[in-house]
Formats: sequence, structure tokens, C-alpha cells
Amino acid sequence: MLRITCPAKQNEGVHFWGQLSFAFFRSMQQWKTQEFACKQRQIQWSSAQLKIPAFKDVPFIVSLFTLGQLFSTIAFDTVESSLIRHSISIDTMKLPAALISRKPKTNTSQTPLQLEVLEPRMMLSTVQIFASGTQGGEQLQLQIDGNVAETFEIGVGTNILNDQTFFFETADTITADDVRIAFLNDSFNAATGADSNLIIDAIEVDGVRFETESSTVFSTGTFLSPDGVQPGFRQSETLHTNGFFQYSDGNGGSFLTIQARGSEGGEQFRLILNGQTVQTFTTTTQFQNFGFAADRTVEISDIEIEFFGDQFNPAQGIDTNLEVNFVVIDADPFEVDAPTTFSTGTFLEADGIQPGFRQSEILHSNGVFSFNATSGTGSDLIQVVLRGDEGTEEFVVSSNGFVFGTGVATTDFQTYTFATDNYVPGSDLRIDFTNDQFDPANGIDSNLIVDNV
Repeated sequence: MLRITCPAKQNEGVHFWGQLSFAFFRSMQQWKTQEFACKQRQIQWSSAQLKIPAFKDVPFIVSLFTLGQLFSTIAFDTVESSLIRHSISIDTMKLPAALISRKPKTNTSQTPLQLEVLEPRMMLSTVQIFASGTQGGEQLQLQIDGNVAETFEIGVGTNILNDQTFFFETADTITADDVRIAFLNDSFNAATGADSNLIIDAIEVDGVRFETESSTVFSTGTFLSPDGVQPGFRQSETLHTNGFFQYSDGNGGSFLTIQARGSEGGEQFRLILNGQTVQTFTTTTQFQNFGFAADRTVEISDIEIEFFGDQFNPAQGIDTNLEVNFVVIDADPFEVDAPTTFSTGTFLEADGIQPGFRQSEILHSNGVFSFNATSGTGSDLIQVVLRGDEGTEEFVVSSNGFVFGTGVATTDFQTYTFATDNYVPGSDLRIDFTNDQFDPANGIDSNLIVDNV
């Protein structure tokens, strides 16, 4: 709220006329003039009445004109923080008596005029999207931190030389890392040659511009002639198929993409980095690319993908499974069915669900995929033969702090195999039993029996 305190009390009958003129420093063009007449002690306007755009980080000026004469100019850093959202202190301005329609009863040559801001409010973040389409009607979805913020549609007649600008405003503080733009309705008509593509020239987050063709922007729907449509840092403004642009503020962290689907749809999985859950995703029955922007460099050995909430109800035909096709770190793909991928929930006909290097993309029950180091070849193997008294005993195999894998024992002796790049002497090998239970009232006494390694 912008308020002017007039130079005389209402009962003195003194009137004052003037204008407030607003202009951006960026263009130095006047864009709003507000006339007023002080017939009472105070007058005020809301930001909506003044029609002031809520753009942050845009310097502007307010000029006060009295009877057509420039009286004072006040500079502000931004519209957002200086005028609308924060209280500011402006020195009292002195109004020459000659500019007052009738001299006040008090014999003074100068009377104060005060300009102040009321009602401090929360800062808003804004996103601007500069977009066009090859056909018109292309739909783009703005996602903030993995959640749908708003969906827009390209108008007919836009092109790469005639961008359409879309605005979004939120009370949350956001960065470019939080922003993803998805293309929703790709179409191609072979008979007419009509091919819809989405072109995003750039985005602005709180006035800071991020070019889409930057080497830090990850995309999943961009076509390049050497390899077709592939996920990666494609340095292109165009999504040729349904996919997304994931932006970055350039903090140097890795961007992860997981392509996955569920057998029923609705299967959920967790992305775990160094033992900490960083994001949870929900699948459909179609393969989708799920992305996550990390705040640091990530190695494949840092990653685990955990399937949870498994359901199996043959009477109703329900059998939930998670299928993960690949993981991409920045531009480096890793196949999930590689021999160095360890899983704990994969079913094979030979032995059912067992932990190990199963070379499968599917978790048939609650469990995890974990990945060896980038340079890992799995050329040496550690084999552990063990069982549990209850068949629920969990264990971890490690050496000198490095975990080769985890597993769940059955009541029969089974051989569990773990890959390593280097020879590990038996004296360095460690097997931890991690979920002991003892409940004599219910006849439960879990124990882990290790026959040999």
C-alpha cells in the first residue's frame, strides 16, 4: 500500500494537486502516472490500483510532480522489495508554500509531505517463460520442485521470432533448480506434415534470465541428428517429443534421471543418495523419466532405488512390480540390468526372490537396486553361504567400511554373491546381522547362521 500524507490538516481547507509517475530504469520509459488531489489528510492506493507489476530485481523511480513542475524523484532498488513488500523509510520532503492553493493558517514557508509504505508482505518469486510452438496449441506444464504449478497453451501465430510470455508467481522462494517445463501434447500428422514442437527461448526466475540452450539445462525430448531423441544436456531450445527441460542455477550439482514404470500403475519408489531419501516418485504403467537435481556431484555408487508398498492379491489380479530401465547421471547412462547392479527384491524362476546380482530391471517385491562404482567391473566375487532361523534375518556384507551388498536370509542355506573390483582377504570381510528379534511369548528368536565365505 502506497500512502501520501498531505501538507495540511483537513479542517484547514488546503488542497494540493500533483502526480506520481513511475518508470523502470531498464527502459527509462514512463509506464504509469497516478494523479491525485489532497482534499483530506491522507490518500492511499493499493498496488492493484496503481497497477504496479510485481517484478523483483528491477530498479525503478517514482517522480512527484506538483502543478506540472517536477518536485522530487525517489529511486528504489526494486518494485517488489522497496515499494510493495517491505516497509521503507523515506526522508520527509518539504513542500514550497507557493505550490499550495491557499496558505495554511500557520505562518511557515515549508510544509512536510511524507511518502511511506504500509503493510509489509511476504516476498513473491516470479517465473517468466518465453515460449513458442511450430503449430500453435502446444501445451507446456510448469513444474516447481516436482509439483505441477500451472499449465499453459501456445497461441496460434507464435514462432521462434515471436515468443509468447507466460507468468507465474508464488509465495515460495524458488531457484532455477526447482524449475522444469514439460511438453504435454506432441503430435505428428504424416499426411499433412504437421509436426508440433515446443520451443522455450529462456526463462526468468526473479528477473534472472536462464537460456534454454545452456549446457546446464537437461532435456528428455530433444532430437539431434547423431542419435535421435535422447536424454541429456542437448543445448537446444526445442522439445520435439513429449519430454521436459530441467533448468539449473549452475551450482555444479548432478542431475539424475530415472526411467521407470509400474505393472499396475501407482507403484512408488524412493531415490536414496548416500543412505538419505531425497525424493519419492509415483509411476504409471508407461515408462516415464523422473528427474532430480542434486546439490553436489553424484556417483552411481551413491544411488539406491527402493520399491516400497508392494501388493500381491491374486484373487483380484493385483501384482505390483517396479521396472527401472536405466539411470542417467548428467549425460552418463547406467543400465539397471548390468551385472554390477545389486538387488534385493528380484524374482527369478531358479530360486525365487533372493538378494544378489540378478541382472534384471524388475523389483517384484519391496527391495532396492544399488549400483557399483563407475569403474567397477565386478571381476572378483565374494560368496557367502548362510541362513536364518526365522527367514527374515537381514545382513550386510562389507570390508573396511565399504558395503558390497545387503540381503535377507531364508530358513535354508543359500549362496549370496557380491562383486568387487579387488581381492578381499577373509580377515577383512565383515558380515553384520542387523535386525535381531527375540519374542519368546510368540516363539520368535531370529538368528543368522553363516556356514562359509
